[in-house]
Amino acid sequence: MTIFAARWTAASIAAACVMATVCVMTAGCSRNCATCAPAVTREMPLTCGNADDATFARIVNTIGRAPQAPRFLMLSGGGSYGAWGAGVLNGWSARENGQRPRFELVTGSSTGAILGTWAFLGSEADASAKCAYTDTADNDVYDPALLSWIWLQPWRWGSIKPWVSLKNLGPLRDLFRKYTTMEQVEKVGAIYRDEGRVFLVGTVDLDLGAFCIWDMGRIAEEMIGASAEKKRQVYDRYMEIVMASSSNPGIFDPTFIPSRIDGDMHVDGGVRHQIFFLPSVAKAIGDGLALWQRAASTAKPAASIPGAGGDRKTTAPTTDAGGTGDPPSSACNASDDGSTPRMYAIVNLPSVVPRLCTGNDIYHIAQRSLTVLTIQSLIGDLHQAREQWEKMVGGGQPGEFCVSRIPEDVPTWPFADDFPECEMRELYAKAEQKALSAAPWEEAIPIGGPSPLPCGHSDEPKGEKCSAQAPGCE
Repeated sequence: MTIFAARWTAASIAAACVMATVCVMTAGCSRNCATCAPAVTREMPLTCGNADDATFARIVNTIGRAPQAPRFLMLSGGGSYGAWGAGVLNGWSARENGQRPRFELVTGSSTGAILGTWAFLGSEADASAKCAYTDTADNDVYDPALLSWIWLQPWRWGSIKPWVSLKNLGPLRDLFRKYTTMEQVEKVGAIYRDEGRVFLVGTVDLDLGAFCIWDMGRIAEEMIGASAEKKRQVYDRYMEIVMASSSNPGIFDPTFIPSRIDGDMHVDGGVRHQIFFLPSVAKAIGDGLALWQRAASTAKPAASIPGAGGDRKTTAPTTDAGGTGDPPSSACNASDDGSTPRMYAIVNLPSVVPRLCTGNDIYHIAQRSLTVLTIQSLIGDLHQAREQWEKMVGGGQPGEFCVSRIPEDVPTWPFADDFPECEMRELYAKAEQKALSAAPWEEAIPIGGPSPLPCGHSDEPKGEKCSAQAPGCE
């Protein structure tokens, strides 16, 4: 074979491979897209999620009859940086002698959706949050999608499957089911039924381009008194919605949630909101706070409720994290006597973009761009949430807006879709220490800026898997 022929053959093979890849990557174009079906367009409103007027009325009523000042919690996206949120929740419980506040409303997007179930259930679920983010490595979360795709191809099933993501979330589904049990989900339903408290999760319907709000307690309530088969079906739906909220598009595979003809394609809620306090949610909270204030002004002081604020004794700080040993600098860090409504926001992302020498290849360029976009989106969402809160409390209603975030001087790894086990444990420990410090919360919202940390490198070797098991995890 001549050199020319050899080169031509190699070029032909390369071109064929490229064309085959394009065909595979676009094979999903033939999907029966329910949202675009004429009947759907004519007859169905372009809405998504199951939260509706009844959900928001429940929020209003629950806040209005709260025995003490209502508490709210927003949990942001952040992928593996969710180790920060897990550490904050555990440290918060330790600070409050094992009783974090009970929240009238919890909202979660992306990794915040995963943390949300445990935050909603209270301190009894802290161990699940801890182990999920400290006893986890890359192979516990995803498989390389190319290998999964090859396994599913025509020589096995007779039709080409689209290659839809770089990583497959199958292992994460198993991990989440390990730490979020059927009993926990059923308890979410019981709290929803008996106490009226609400847990909302956000996803994005890619067909609609809309942010979807899911009332998870309403779904979980269907488990109560149901047959074993029905419980499994409800549990599966609950878990798939949380997985959808955590599926960073392109990086992880989307989730199809049956609701119309063939199921709608849902991805990470962070595509539209890294943390959500949307007008519909804000209005329900505002109406509820107005009811609560009227009731509180005419009623006698309510008996203290465990975990609600009035009978909790705050232990003296035992550690100092986040670089400050100063006394509390805001109302958020003052002793919580349960008299003033509080909105808590746990931010599971760096608030400044870490400096990084980005690899000159499509994978690292795309990852880096997504990181910059995500952090900037988060800052915008925080300012929007703060603005909504101030509108509500600006009419004479008291209220505090309290933020826990990863400090600028705390190092993180380059990408949130990597799960370096040892580094996650270190971030968890810093968050736990911060929650026990003199000033775990702040009122100011970051505006971005350069990172004070030295420049990293996108192709640095990942941290080794920790040799020792996380304490208390199996």
